[in-house]
Amino acid sequence: MIEVIADRPESVDYIGAADRGMIDQTIQIEERGKRNEWFASLAGNFNDKLYIGGSITFQRMRYEQRFFFREDDTQGLYEFYDPEENNGFPLELPFQSLSITDTFSHQALGVGATIGFIYRPIDALRVSFAATTPTLYTLTDRFDSRFNTVIQSNVGTEELEAIPPTAGVFEYNLETPLRLTGGLTLLINKAGFLTADVEYINYSSSRLNSVETDITSPAFFAFTEENAAIRSNYTSAINVRVGGEARYDIFRFRLGAAVYGTGLTNPLLEYVDDLDFQTLRTIDNRRIFLTGGLGIR
Repeated sequence: MIEVIADRPESVDYIGAADRGMIDQTIQIEERGKRNEWFASLAGNFNDKLYIGGSITFQRMRYEQRFFFREDDTQGLYEFYDPEENNGFPLELPFQSLSITDTFSHQALGVGATIGFIYRPIDALRVSFAATTPTLYTLTDRFDSRFNTVIQSNVGTEELEAIPPTAGVFEYNLETPLRLTGGLTLLINKAGFLTADVEYINYSSSRLNSVETDITSPAFFAFTEENAAIRSNYTSAINVRVGGEARYDIFRFRLGAAVYGTGLTNPLLEYVDDLDFQTLRTIDNRRIFLTGGLGIR
């Protein structure tokens, strides 16, 4: 018998058909997926001072998982099964094999847009701004399961298979946050340049919605608790990136740094100090990157 030891109710414990693990067990998990993006862009230039551009992005994502579990009576334990005097050992059932196959697929189709401009008030200065609209995804999850059992005893062999008539299908929508980005670039004659940009993202504006709008339909799901959790657990974040390039003869030297703010609210970042068990501390969940490069032209 295999027993799950975890903080779970006893109803989810697994009990094998054969006692004391006298069978062979196999588990296989297969995963695969891909993501594709397509862009349609348009840009314009006004007197070499103002540059405006925009693009529409189409995205398609797909993920699939296949979970396969099998038990085999490789020791011929079914021979010890007596339907009249069986006492539960070594078999609860006279089975030869049992298999469970669960398949799950996730597909997402999304569309979003970005518009921005670069303004050059003087030759040495560039000012930029861009806005990326929320990406609207339509998501479809599919679930399917099948069970197969081969019963073998001294009276013969019988194969039993259970297949649901239809797979479970769940459709819903996801709206990602709006992104706003502003930047400056300063050209230092032929010696190089300095650049910086700031990005604002409000993660709490993400939303889940049901594709079915009729609240009386079995396919409708309000996502009330999920959206409330998004609003309470996530917040806005600011990402800052700075960098520059220095030029000397044919050599180019680059340095950069970036600080990505956390999108989580403070309650999710707080923890009790493990030394005094009283002091409340906060995790610094920011991500900091330092980059460098060397080139020859």
